[in-house]
Amino acid sequence: MDPAFPFELPTALVPLVLAYACTETAKIRDWFDELCTQGKQALAQRVVALFSPGVPFNGGNALRAVSAGGHLELARWLAEHFALTAADARDWDNHALRWACARGQLSTARWLVEHFGLTAADARASDNHALNRACVLNQLSAVCWLVGRFGLTLTDGRASGVLRDNIPEIPEAWILKRFEPGSSGRTRP
Repeated sequence: MDPAFPFELPTALVPLVLAYACTETAKIRDWFDELCTQGKQALAQRVVALFSPGVPFNGGNALRAVSAGGHLELARWLAEHFALTAADARDWDNHALRWACARGQLSTARWLVEHFGLTAADARASDNHALNRACVLNQLSAVCWLVGRFGLTLTDGRASGVLRDNIPEIPEAWILKRFEPGSSGRTRP
């Protein structure tokens, strides 16, 4: 093991780490965020270990990235390592929850809600973006979860016209039957 590196790094990775070590901290943060986006937890942890405390990493940015990708274990590590709070999870109009739902990453969405105490107001953030994007991207399980967990309705889903304008292949009668309160077709995941 090279004494300059406290971890076993793959040989091919050493020149890359050295190249980033010689550049500005913004590039190192970008590299860390990209590793998180890709769900590469071991490498992200190594980068933090190599460059902390000199590089001010933003765990909240990384949390948003890993939530969209559904990298739950990495999200848990980020929350613990960077002592993330509900305010971090709510940053950028609840970006982490919105994109976890939009991408159908239910285990991550559920964890965000439980761990950070997110509420129906959080699910409705940014013109009900979580429900809108889940509908547009055909994430039916996320739609059902949002409806069941937070009581969102068709009216919520239409807050920005997404249901009406962008997914005409889903008949309105089916949506009404499936999601409107009091309907026999409404499911609770």
